[in-house]
Amino acid sequence: MEREPSAGHGSSGRFRYGPIAVETREFRRPVPPVAFDCAKLLLIREGSTILTTENETRIASEGDLVFLRTAVLCGGTPEQSVTISTVYIDTDYLFELWFWLTAPTGHSREAMRAYALGPDFLPPLSYVRPTPGVGRHLELIFDDLAASLASGP
Repeated sequence: MEREPSAGHGSSGRFRYGPIAVETREFRRPVPPVAFDCAKLLLIREGSTILTTENETRIASEGDLVFLRTAVLCGGTPEQSVTISTVYIDTDYLFELWFWLTAPTGHSREAMRAYALGPDFLPPLSYVRPTPGVGRHLELIFDDLAASLASGP
């Protein structure tokens, strides 16, 4: 699967070898709302930003974890500057993983897919403020994932 998340600002993250890509970027200017065809998991590493979706505005600061559902228009306005690590996850892969791990037996795979990928399953933007220790641990996980993906298939 060779594709590039199109952030409109020179995004360099790529799905080179599979269903997941990771990138870390610093933002100093506002980013206009953009929607992706994948789910995004953002870890705010330094600074803070105002995230804006169609229905919600939220301040995210250092250590915060934000999940954006696929096809959600989201933009950001950094307060001075913000460094964000982003994991892009293919929704088909995410569904298969979820279905394999947690789906109840006896349910139709396609009915479960329609439910899990529908607008009522997850909110457009989910926000978690972990403890500082957990935030530092998440940074290490993001870095390890990025290093693993950079080393090739």
